[in-house]
Amino acid sequence: MSDMASLVRLITQSVLLASVWHVTTGYKTGTPPSAHVCREMFPEGHHFDSQIREPPFKITTSSTVYKTSYDKIRVKIEALHGYFIRGVFLQARRSDCTHKEPVGVFKLPDALTQKHFKLVNCLNQSASAVTHRAYNVEKPISKTEVEWYSPSQNAGHVFFVATIAKEQDIFWTGVTSDVIRHLDTNAELNKCHFQKLIDPPNINTTPRPFPPDEKTTTPKSQSPGLAPSGVVLLGAVALISFLLKTCN
Repeated sequence: MSDMASLVRLITQSVLLASVWHVTTGYKTGTPPSAHVCREMFPEGHHFDSQIREPPFKITTSSTVYKTSYDKIRVKIEALHGYFIRGVFLQARRSDCTHKEPVGVFKLPDALTQKHFKLVNCLNQSASAVTHRAYNVEKPISKTEVEWYSPSQNAGHVFFVATIAKEQDIFWTGVTSDVIRHLDTNAELNKCHFQKLIDPPNINTTPRPFPPDEKTTTPKSQSPGLAPSGVVLLGAVALISFLLKTCN
């Protein structure tokens, strides 16, 4: 009997540790600005592939042209069709696709934006990206607006690109704005491709599908299903209950 009780305690501790690990690896307080994340715009802590369907988000800008040296452009990220933004990683990139690095600097224009988002330094470039501060499950936001300032040197045509998460295992990479033309550049208007699959040797996992009515629900009526950590905890409860009955 004592051996069975010890086994129950061991299983309980193992499952709880696993569930805590699963929750903390999703970067709920914002994407860490590692070199890989900064270049590939692919979240390292989610352990899932990006969605390949059309993203339910759009990025728009206050101007379609810019000049060198601190020209300001307002950048708006908006969720569509009843979706919400729970995680985001935003940069500006050169449209010639020759450099996997951000250009320009961002600013957060007001206290509300600063409450939900923060500036991060990518590849030793100050304030060159924007990410979320924390997932807001109770009151997720549907849109936000930040300011971008052009670099002092000509970066050519640019565009804005974001990785946007609905939840840990449902996110989109390569959500882009239209190309912003530099007034003194005659190059073609291109946009680059971004990583959608997990790099080997990580397990390549297909994201779970959406419930049929998920796109049109509101936050109060939303029923996205349990996050993986919730499934782990429910399984732990069922297993522990069974073993306790066996002990008795």
